[in-house]
Amino acid sequence: GSYFVFVQNSPISFEKRSVVLGATDGNLVKIDKGVHEGERVVTKGAVILKLSQGAAALDPHAGHVH
Repeated sequence: GSYFVFVQNSPISFEKRSVVLGATDGNLVKIDKGVHEGERVVTKGAVILKLSQGAAALDPHAGHVH
């Protein structure tokens, strides 16, 4: 499958980024590609970010007929 993380660009801006996973110990996982040292990665609240991105992409007229 594909794996993604959210990287914080500013206090209110986040970017969804594709990552390549490496080794795991069953609890922690190494990210081999997709983020750089020093970048802030969301570890709590990612579900809320994912839902908010979907809401921003919705057509305000979807399901609405005149």
